[in-house]
Amino acid sequence: MKMSKPQKFHFPKFISTHPIIFAATSFILLAVTIATPIIIINSQPSTDLSSLLSEKSETETKIKSISAEIETLNQKLAEATTEEEKSSIAEAINTATSSRNELVAKVETIAKAIDEHQTTSEPASTPSPTPSPESTQVTPEPEAPTTYSIAADVSEIIVEVGKTVNFHVTLNDPTADFPYRSVLPADNIADFGWYGHYGDGNLYITGKNAGETSLTIAEPNFPGASLTIPIKVVSYEVTNLTINCPDYISLNHNYDYEATFTPENASVTDITWTSSNPDVISANSLPSSNPITMYAHSLGTSRITATATNGVSASCFTNVIYVPATSFVITNKTEKTLFRSGDQQIFWYEIIPYDASNKAVTWTSSNPEIATIMGDTGVLYRGNTTDIVDGILINFTDVPGYFTITATTADGLNESFTYYNFGNH
Repeated sequence: MKMSKPQKFHFPKFISTHPIIFAATSFILLAVTIATPIIIINSQPSTDLSSLLSEKSETETKIKSISAEIETLNQKLAEATTEEEKSSIAEAINTATSSRNELVAKVETIAKAIDEHQTTSEPASTPSPTPSPESTQVTPEPEAPTTYSIAADVSEIIVEVGKTVNFHVTLNDPTADFPYRSVLPADNIADFGWYGHYGDGNLYITGKNAGETSLTIAEPNFPGASLTIPIKVVSYEVTNLTINCPDYISLNHNYDYEATFTPENASVTDITWTSSNPDVISANSLPSSNPITMYAHSLGTSRITATATNGVSASCFTNVIYVPATSFVITNKTEKTLFRSGDQQIFWYEIIPYDASNKAVTWTSSNPEIATIMGDTGVLYRGNTTDIVDGILINFTDVPGYFTITATTADGLNESFTYYNFGNH
């Protein structure tokens, strides 16, 4: 039999820099290298019984060795803290599992050969007297029942809490209408389902809580069509939290608090927020949001606490202070200075700093019969930019004459401007 040329194997960068995983992976690759030629060259087992028994024993030893290394890699996978580590270890596990499956198939082939050898070597029994032609009756041989089996592209599923793993199963008779009835224990460890077209054999497992369970796929209408896949759900707990805590928040303003957790690949990252003094600072959004928006209601101090699902928490203190306005500017007061009856003009203004605590502005007209300020408060138009641009609407009557508009902030800053209204002229 012509053998294909071996391909060079390159270790992932992560495996080559970690001694324990490198050693485990090297052992598995060595086992694969040793086992593969045997499977290719000796696809038909030897007919000598002693050779068959010896070959079966050696192959089973290799299976045990690779299984032990797979267990070691599974432990390393559970301890891995980065996506790079997990990906590299999972690749090594898949390689080893594939090798083990090939060796298991080889053992089954050898076992059948042993059974055939033992059957053919039994002494022949004494022949029965030949019946007369008149009494001879031909009895048809009974048809052997078809035995079905299910195979999967995984031998074990390891999934994190909150994450999903896809896999595929097949029946050994592709012409059979196989609906793949599946059973997962109600232990709240994992969920499963189908994706794509039902019956195509595409399934997924989603981790819910850390633990071990199994998924059984079977169909009673197909004898022997049953497969159980072990499932291990792992959870990487939050070990530390930090908060982007400000020293102060301006009164009447929001601030977005955000918790950062360690490790970054923690499985459950739900955060609950609390304020020790909600009359001073309280949440504007859901208390489980991250980041969360807090609003400063009144002057004072509050302790803000973020708590992870497993109880790990972090706290900080924030003061609510009054920030006065230091500058007040009407940004478009010179764009137009002459008006007529029926005109309307929005005058935009800007208060600095952007987080000034009180941005109320009082507007007055020296002659309301000529120019009228629309609205009770005078603040009818509010922008959405970070520098908080506001505006006031002025309505002009048919009475001609000069008028002066004065704007005064809550902190005493003011600005005035005088225009002329032509009225109906």
